[in-house]
Amino acid sequence: MNRLEHQFRLQLLALEQERGYARHITEYQFCDRKWRFDFAYPAKMIAIEIEGGVRKMGRHQRPTGFVNDAEKYAEAQVRGWQVLRIPSSWVASRKGIDYVQALLEEKQYVCKTPNLCGKVDGTGPCPSIVNP
Repeated sequence: MNRLEHQFRLQLLALEQERGYARHITEYQFCDRKWRFDFAYPAKMIAIEIEGGVRKMGRHQRPTGFVNDAEKYAEAQVRGWQVLRIPSSWVASRKGIDYVQALLEEKQYVCKTPNLCGKVDGTGPCPSIVNP
């Protein structure tokens, strides 16, 4: 587990304790190909991937890594998983943990960043989260 994943794991643990959620599983293998999610809630079919190295073209941003990740995420979606991809800036700002909380509570996310999703009033369901 790298520093960024560790920082996010501390946020998850605090959220789970505060809200009484079941505990997440780290490095959860979801299929026979040895693909793993950084964090998962298997009972709710929610997976969380921390996307580091965005600014420095890390392994996941290079062409081969990007295509491999796309295949992993496609396979997860076909199997019924919701995969929440969290960039490093969302760990620092805690935006990522807000999205996790919204998914775990099965509520629509209230838009806090209207300039990103097009909502002008910052209230109501955020169109960037779709609940089943």
